[in-house]
Order: sequence, then structure tokens, then C-alpha cells
Amino acid sequence: EEPGRGDDWQLRVSKGDQGAQGDKGATGETLSGGKMMFADPTFKSGMNSIVKYSNGTAANKTKLLVERISTSGLTDVPTRSGYCIRVTCGAAQSPGHGGVCQGIASRAGAVFVQKIIAKIPAGYTLESISNQMGTGYKHEFLTSRAGTGKYETYLIKTTCGATGSFSSGG
Repeated sequence: EEPGRGDDWQLRVSKGDQGAQGDKGATGETLSGGKMMFADPTFKSGMNSIVKYSNGTAANKTKLLVERISTSGLTDVPTRSGYCIRVTCGAAQSPGHGGVCQGIASRAGAVFVQKIIAKIPAGYTLESISNQMGTGYKHEFLTSRAGTGKYETYLIKTTCGATGSFSSGG
């Protein structure tokens, strides 16, 4: 079942500090009472506020493609919406290989959990990069970051600091 706009959600996760699959970490916390910030997680209606992210040169940015595509003919896509997002990197980007952003505006004491279902090639890892989100902010992966070449669920918890400068991330 695909979640709808503003649905409440609850999730129990295992913290994957040990083990590439995230299954050997200590029992995680219950994440409940949250509100979905982006209303189209299966891309049925569009890009769900996802945009290309790169600090690379203008010429290289044109070689980073972020597009909504039909899943017709793709047998391993874990959605029934008929669409997914494809990210293709054809030149060096910065940071890392570039990627996507689904912007969140930080604020004092806020906690954000991002759920990403992605097919990341084996040998690559998911990174989380942001601007300043308060003094002492942190990004914590609640699952493995490792690409497997298959669709996997990745969870990132961002905890904003209580004071300091607040900007964007995602």
C-alpha cells in the first residue's frame, strides 16, 4: 500500500553500525509521530520535490541526469506506481558523484528521517551532505550505506542542533 499525503507513520529500525547489511547492530529506536513532508514517494505524479545536486562545473552538471521514468519493462522496481527516478552520472561531480536533493529546512532541535529506496551499484555508498543545521548537528545512517546492485532501503536520521546557524539539507 502506498502512503498518502501527510500520513502519520511509525517505524522500528535496527541500527546498522555493524555488518554490511545493517542486521547486526543494536536494536534501534521507535520513530513515530512523524509527518510525511513529501506527498509522492512513489513518483506517481512527478518528481516529489527531488532535484539534481552538484557543485561541479557547469559542463559537468549537464552530464548528471535526474529523470522520472516509466517502470514498464523493469522487473525489479519495488513500486506499483509505474514510475521511478533514475540518476545517471556521466562526468565527475562534486561532492562525490553528485546526486539528488529533496530539500529540508533545518530548525533548532528538529529531527528528520529520510527513507530512500534505491538501487545503488555494488562498490558505491550512499552519502548524506548538507549545509549547517545548527551547532553539533549530525547525520546518522540507521541502515547500511553500501550499494548492493539491488533495490535496498536506506534510512538517514538528521538531528539539528539547538543553537547556531540553520540552513538546508536533504
